[in-house]
Amino acid sequence: MLIQRLRCLRTDEVQRFTDELKLIFSAVLHQINRLERQLILRRPQPNSLFLKPHGHLECPFGAWYHSVQHPALREDPEFRRLGEEHRDCFRRAARLMADLQQDRPLDAAAYDAYLAAQERFLSSLQKVIFSLGELGSSLDHLTGLPNRKAFLDALRTEVVRAVRQGHPTCLVYADIDFFKAINDTHGHPAGDEVLRAVARCFVDTVRRYDLVARYGGEEFVFCLPETTLAEGLRVMERVRTTLAGWPILLEDGRSLYVTASFGLAELDPRRSLRDNLQRADRALYRAKRAGRNRCHAWRDEPSIERAPASPVPSVPPLHAAVH
Repeated sequence: MLIQRLRCLRTDEVQRFTDELKLIFSAVLHQINRLERQLILRRPQPNSLFLKPHGHLECPFGAWYHSVQHPALREDPEFRRLGEEHRDCFRRAARLMADLQQDRPLDAAAYDAYLAAQERFLSSLQKVIFSLGELGSSLDHLTGLPNRKAFLDALRTEVVRAVRQGHPTCLVYADIDFFKAINDTHGHPAGDEVLRAVARCFVDTVRRYDLVARYGGEEFVFCLPETTLAEGLRVMERVRTTLAGWPILLEDGRSLYVTASFGLAELDPRRSLRDNLQRADRALYRAKRAGRNRCHAWRDEPSIERAPASPVPSVPPLHAAVH
Protein backbone atom coordinates (compact mmCIF):
# COMPACT_ATOMS: atom_id res chain seq x y z
CA MET A 1 0.00 0.00 0.00
CA LEU A 2 1.10 3.54 -0.71
CA ILE A 3 0.79 4.54 2.96
CA GLN A 4 3.57 2.07 3.81
CA ARG A 5 5.90 3.70 1.25
CA LEU A 6 4.97 7.14 2.53
CA ARG A 7 6.29 6.23 5.99
CA CYS A 8 9.78 6.66 4.52
CA LEU A 9 9.12 10.40 4.13
CA ARG A 10 10.32 12.95 6.65
CA THR A 11 7.71 15.00 8.48
CA ASP A 12 8.55 18.13 6.49
CA GLU A 13 8.25 16.17 3.23
CA VAL A 14 4.84 14.83 4.23
CA GLN A 15 3.63 18.35 4.98
CA ARG A 16 5.12 19.78 1.78
CA PHE A 17 3.62 17.08 -0.45
CA THR A 18 0.25 17.43 1.28
CA ASP A 19 0.17 21.21 0.79
CA GLU A 20 1.30 20.93 -2.83
CA LEU A 21 -1.25 18.26 -3.75
CA LYS A 22 -4.12 20.13 -2.15
CA LEU A 23 -3.32 23.14 -4.34
CA ILE A 24 -2.85 20.91 -7.37
CA PHE A 25 -6.19 19.19 -6.77
CA SER A 26 -7.92 22.57 -6.84
CA ALA A 27 -6.03 23.48 -10.02
CA VAL A 28 -7.07 20.18 -11.65
CA LEU A 29 -10.74 20.83 -10.85
CA HIS A 30 -10.42 24.32 -12.36
CA GLN A 31 -8.80 22.81 -15.47
CA ILE A 32 -11.64 20.30 -15.78
CA ASN A 33 -14.23 23.06 -15.50
CA ARG A 34 -12.52 25.05 -18.27
CA LEU A 35 -12.46 21.98 -20.48
CA GLU A 36 -16.15 21.28 -19.88
CA ARG A 37 -17.01 24.90 -20.75
CA GLN A 38 -15.08 24.70 -24.03
CA LEU A 39 -16.82 21.46 -24.95
CA ILE A 40 -20.27 22.82 -24.13
CA LEU A 41 -19.76 26.11 -25.93
CA ARG A 42 -17.73 24.41 -28.72
CA ARG A 43 -15.08 27.11 -28.43
CA PRO A 44 -11.62 25.52 -28.10
CA GLN A 45 -8.83 27.79 -26.89
CA PRO A 46 -5.99 27.94 -29.45
CA ASN A 47 -3.31 27.65 -26.75
CA SER A 48 -5.03 24.86 -24.82
CA LEU A 49 -2.66 22.36 -23.21
CA PHE A 50 -4.89 19.58 -24.55
CA LEU A 51 -3.83 20.53 -28.09
CA LYS A 52 -0.10 20.33 -27.35
CA PRO A 53 1.85 17.08 -27.99
CA HIS A 54 3.21 16.98 -24.42
CA GLY A 55 0.59 19.07 -22.69
CA HIS A 56 0.21 16.50 -19.90
CA LEU A 57 3.72 17.44 -18.74
CA GLU A 58 2.84 21.14 -18.52
CA CYS A 59 -0.43 20.94 -16.60
CA PRO A 60 -0.28 21.46 -12.80
CA PHE A 61 -0.38 17.79 -11.85
CA GLY A 62 1.89 16.59 -14.65
CA ALA A 63 4.55 19.19 -13.85
CA TRP A 64 4.45 18.23 -10.15
CA TYR A 65 4.39 14.49 -10.78
CA HIS A 66 7.46 14.51 -13.00
CA SER A 67 9.35 16.78 -10.59
CA VAL A 68 9.07 14.33 -7.69
CA GLN A 69 12.31 12.39 -7.29
CA HIS A 70 11.80 10.79 -3.87
CA PRO A 71 12.33 7.01 -4.30
CA ALA A 72 9.58 6.24 -1.76
CA LEU A 73 7.13 7.64 -4.30
CA ARG A 74 8.83 7.04 -7.66
CA GLU A 75 9.24 3.31 -6.96
CA ASP A 76 5.72 2.78 -5.64
CA PRO A 77 3.30 0.94 -8.00
CA GLU A 78 0.31 3.01 -6.83
CA PHE A 79 2.16 6.25 -7.47
CA ARG A 80 3.14 5.08 -10.96
CA ARG A 81 -0.47 4.06 -11.57
CA LEU A 82 -1.56 7.57 -10.60
CA GLY A 83 0.70 8.96 -13.32
CA GLU A 84 -0.68 6.48 -15.86
CA GLU A 85 -4.27 7.40 -14.95
CA HIS A 86 -3.44 11.08 -15.40
CA ARG A 87 -1.95 10.46 -18.85
CA ASP A 88 -4.97 8.37 -19.86
CA CYS A 89 -7.39 11.07 -18.69
CA PHE A 90 -5.38 13.76 -20.49
CA ARG A 91 -5.17 11.70 -23.69
CA ARG A 92 -8.94 11.20 -23.80
CA ALA A 93 -9.57 14.88 -23.14
CA ALA A 94 -7.09 15.78 -25.91
CA ARG A 95 -9.03 13.58 -28.35
CA LEU A 96 -12.24 15.45 -27.54
CA MET A 97 -10.51 18.82 -28.02
CA ALA A 98 -9.02 17.70 -31.33
CA ASP A 99 -12.51 16.76 -32.58
CA LEU A 100 -13.79 20.12 -31.39
CA GLN A 101 -10.99 21.99 -33.17
CA GLN A 102 -11.80 20.15 -36.40
CA ASP A 103 -15.47 21.03 -35.92
CA ARG A 104 -16.40 17.36 -35.68
CA PRO A 105 -19.42 16.32 -33.55
CA LEU A 106 -18.73 15.18 -29.99
CA ASP A 107 -18.53 11.39 -29.83
CA ALA A 108 -20.69 10.15 -26.94
CA ALA A 109 -18.63 7.00 -26.33
CA ALA A 110 -15.37 8.99 -26.29
CA TYR A 111 -16.89 11.50 -23.87
CA ASP A 112 -18.12 8.74 -21.54
CA ALA A 113 -14.66 7.12 -21.63
CA TYR A 114 -13.12 10.48 -20.72
CA LEU A 115 -15.49 10.91 -17.76
CA ALA A 116 -14.63 7.40 -16.49
CA ALA A 117 -10.90 8.11 -16.81
CA GLN A 118 -11.37 11.44 -15.04
CA GLU A 119 -13.20 9.76 -12.16
CA ARG A 120 -10.44 7.15 -11.76
CA PHE A 121 -7.72 9.78 -11.71
CA LEU A 122 -9.48 12.11 -9.26
CA SER A 123 -10.30 9.20 -6.95
CA SER A 124 -6.66 8.03 -6.91
CA LEU A 125 -5.40 11.58 -6.34
CA GLN A 126 -7.78 12.01 -3.41
CA LYS A 127 -6.54 8.72 -1.91
CA VAL A 128 -2.93 9.93 -2.04
CA ILE A 129 -3.87 13.22 -0.38
CA PHE A 130 -5.83 11.32 2.28
CA SER A 131 -2.91 8.94 2.90
CA LEU A 132 -0.53 11.86 3.34
CA GLY A 133 -2.93 13.53 5.77
CA GLU A 134 -3.36 10.28 7.69
CA LEU A 135 0.38 9.84 7.90
CA GLY A 136 0.89 13.43 9.04
CA SER A 137 -1.48 12.88 11.96
CA SER A 138 0.47 9.79 13.04
CA LEU A 139 3.89 11.48 13.22
CA ASP A 140 5.55 13.40 16.01
CA HIS A 141 6.21 16.76 14.40
CA LEU A 142 9.40 17.47 16.36
CA THR A 143 11.29 14.24 15.64
CA GLY A 144 9.46 12.86 12.61
CA LEU A 145 9.01 9.53 14.39
CA PRO A 146 5.64 7.81 14.77
CA ASN A 147 3.76 9.23 17.74
CA ARG A 148 2.35 7.34 20.69
CA LYS A 149 -1.00 6.51 19.06
CA ALA A 150 0.65 5.32 15.84
CA PHE A 151 3.06 3.13 17.83
CA LEU A 152 0.27 1.50 19.82
CA ASP A 153 -1.73 0.85 16.66
CA ALA A 154 1.28 -0.73 14.95
CA LEU A 155 2.16 -2.68 18.10
CA ARG A 156 -1.28 -4.26 18.29
CA THR A 157 -0.87 -5.50 14.73
CA GLU A 158 2.63 -6.81 15.48
CA VAL A 159 1.44 -8.62 18.60
CA VAL A 160 -1.26 -10.45 16.62
CA ARG A 161 1.32 -11.44 13.99
CA ALA A 162 3.85 -12.58 16.59
CA VAL A 163 1.30 -14.71 18.43
CA ARG A 164 -0.02 -16.24 15.20
CA GLN A 165 3.45 -17.13 13.92
CA GLY A 166 4.95 -17.99 17.30
CA HIS A 167 7.82 -15.51 16.94
CA PRO A 168 9.40 -13.72 19.92
CA THR A 169 9.10 -9.94 20.12
CA CYS A 170 10.90 -7.47 22.37
CA LEU A 171 9.42 -4.24 23.71
CA VAL A 172 11.75 -1.47 24.84
CA TYR A 173 11.34 1.78 26.75
CA ALA A 174 14.13 4.36 26.49
CA ASP A 175 14.56 7.57 28.44
CA ILE A 176 17.17 10.29 27.84
CA ASP A 177 19.24 10.67 31.00
CA PHE A 178 19.09 14.02 32.84
CA PHE A 179 17.02 15.63 30.10
CA LYS A 180 15.54 18.20 32.47
CA ALA A 181 19.04 19.40 33.27
CA ILE A 182 19.69 19.88 29.53
CA ASN A 183 16.62 22.09 29.23
CA ASP A 184 17.50 24.01 32.39
CA THR A 185 21.13 24.57 31.38
CA HIS A 186 20.94 25.07 27.62
CA GLY A 187 17.31 26.08 27.08
CA HIS A 188 14.34 24.41 25.44
CA PRO A 189 15.52 24.95 21.83
CA ALA A 190 18.62 22.92 22.72
CA GLY A 191 16.38 20.30 24.30
CA ASP A 192 14.38 20.09 21.08
CA GLU A 193 17.56 19.59 19.07
CA VAL A 194 18.62 16.83 21.47
CA LEU A 195 15.30 15.06 20.91
CA ARG A 196 15.68 15.31 17.14
CA ALA A 197 19.28 14.07 17.25
CA VAL A 198 18.42 11.16 19.54
CA ALA A 199 15.60 10.18 17.20
CA ARG A 200 17.99 10.24 14.22
CA CYS A 201 20.50 8.13 16.12
CA PHE A 202 17.88 5.55 17.07
CA VAL A 203 16.53 5.26 13.53
CA ASP A 204 20.03 4.97 12.05
CA THR A 205 21.13 2.33 14.56
CA VAL A 206 18.22 -0.10 14.84
CA ARG A 207 17.53 -2.71 12.20
CA ARG A 208 15.39 -1.72 9.20
CA TYR A 209 12.40 -3.77 10.40
CA ASP A 210 12.44 -2.44 13.99
CA LEU A 211 9.93 0.19 15.00
CA VAL A 212 10.91 3.21 17.08
CA ALA A 213 8.55 5.99 18.18
CA ARG A 214 8.48 8.98 20.46
CA TYR A 215 6.18 8.06 23.33
CA GLY A 216 6.14 11.44 25.04
CA GLY A 217 8.57 13.96 26.52
CA GLU A 218 12.06 12.49 26.47
CA GLU A 219 10.79 8.91 26.31
CA PHE A 220 10.98 6.63 23.28
CA VAL A 221 9.64 3.14 22.64
CA PHE A 222 10.83 0.32 20.40
CA CYS A 223 9.28 -2.84 19.03
CA LEU A 224 11.83 -5.44 17.94
CA PRO A 225 10.05 -8.15 15.88
CA GLU A 226 11.32 -11.73 15.82
CA THR A 227 13.77 -10.93 18.60
CA THR A 228 14.43 -12.81 21.83
CA LEU A 229 15.31 -10.99 25.02
CA ALA A 230 19.00 -11.87 24.65
CA GLU A 231 19.04 -10.64 21.04
CA GLY A 232 17.16 -7.51 22.05
CA LEU A 233 19.77 -6.73 24.67
CA ARG A 234 22.50 -6.94 22.04
CA VAL A 235 20.58 -4.64 19.70
CA MET A 236 19.84 -2.06 22.38
CA GLU A 237 23.36 -2.18 23.77
CA ARG A 238 24.57 -1.20 20.30
CA VAL A 239 22.01 1.62 20.27
CA ARG A 240 23.09 2.75 23.73
CA THR A 241 26.80 2.90 22.93
CA THR A 242 26.17 4.59 19.58
CA LEU A 243 24.11 7.32 21.24
CA ALA A 244 26.76 7.93 23.90
CA GLY A 245 29.26 8.81 21.14
CA TRP A 246 26.80 10.71 18.96
CA PRO A 247 27.71 14.45 18.84
CA ILE A 248 24.71 16.79 18.96
CA LEU A 249 25.47 20.18 17.41
CA LEU A 250 23.51 23.08 18.90
CA GLU A 251 22.61 26.33 17.12
CA ASP A 252 25.33 28.26 18.95
CA GLY A 253 28.00 25.88 17.67
CA ARG A 254 28.44 23.92 20.88
CA SER A 255 28.28 20.13 20.91
CA LEU A 256 26.51 17.98 23.46
CA TYR A 257 26.71 14.29 24.22
CA VAL A 258 23.83 12.53 25.93
CA THR A 259 23.09 9.05 27.17
CA ALA A 260 19.91 7.09 27.65
CA SER A 261 18.63 4.21 29.75
CA PHE A 262 16.76 1.26 28.27
CA GLY A 263 14.29 -1.25 29.69
CA LEU A 264 13.45 -4.41 27.76
CA ALA A 265 10.78 -7.08 28.12
CA GLU A 266 10.00 -10.00 25.85
CA LEU A 267 6.39 -10.14 24.75
CA ASP A 268 4.34 -12.62 26.79
CA PRO A 269 1.25 -13.61 24.75
CA ARG A 270 -0.55 -14.60 27.95
CA ARG A 271 -0.47 -11.02 29.17
CA SER A 272 -2.30 -7.93 27.97
CA LEU A 273 -0.51 -5.34 25.85
CA ARG A 274 -0.61 -2.95 28.80
CA ASP A 275 1.02 -5.49 31.12
CA ASN A 276 3.75 -6.23 28.58
CA LEU A 277 4.55 -2.54 28.21
CA GLN A 278 4.56 -2.08 31.98
CA ARG A 279 7.19 -4.79 32.35
CA ALA A 280 9.47 -2.89 29.93
CA ASP A 281 8.66 0.27 31.89
CA ARG A 282 9.72 -1.38 35.16
CA ALA A 283 12.92 -2.60 33.53
CA LEU A 284 13.65 1.00 32.53
CA TYR A 285 13.06 2.09 36.13
CA ARG A 286 15.65 -0.46 37.26
CA ALA A 287 18.16 0.74 34.66
CA LYS A 288 17.85 4.28 36.00
CA ARG A 289 18.01 3.12 39.60
CA ALA A 290 21.21 1.25 38.78
CA GLY A 291 22.96 4.40 37.56
CA ARG A 292 21.51 5.23 34.11
CA ASN A 293 23.20 4.80 30.71
CA ARG A 294 22.54 1.08 30.70
CA CYS A 295 20.14 -1.59 29.46
CA HIS A 296 18.07 -3.74 31.79
CA ALA A 297 15.90 -6.72 30.88
CA TRP A 298 12.78 -7.76 32.77
CA ARG A 299 12.72 -11.45 33.61
CA ASP A 300 9.73 -11.68 35.97
CA GLU A 301 11.92 -12.44 38.99
CA PRO A 302 10.60 -11.27 42.38
CA SER A 303 12.18 -7.98 43.36
CA ILE A 304 11.51 -5.02 45.61
CA GLU A 305 12.92 -2.68 42.95
CA ARG A 306 9.73 -1.79 41.17
CA ALA A 307 8.38 1.45 39.80
CA PRO A 308 6.11 3.24 42.27
CA ALA A 309 2.50 2.16 41.98
CA SER A 310 0.26 4.58 40.15
CA PRO A 311 -3.33 4.59 38.90
CA VAL A 312 -3.66 2.55 35.73
CA PRO A 313 -5.04 4.67 32.87
CA SER A 314 -6.78 3.32 29.79
CA VAL A 315 -3.49 3.43 27.83
CA PRO A 316 0.01 2.38 28.93
CA PRO A 317 1.46 4.92 31.37
CA LEU A 318 4.58 6.91 30.71
CA HIS A 319 7.64 5.96 32.70
CA ALA A 320 7.90 7.83 36.00
CA ALA A 321 11.59 8.64 35.62
CA VAL A 322 13.74 9.80 38.48
CA HIS A 323 15.91 12.64 37.09
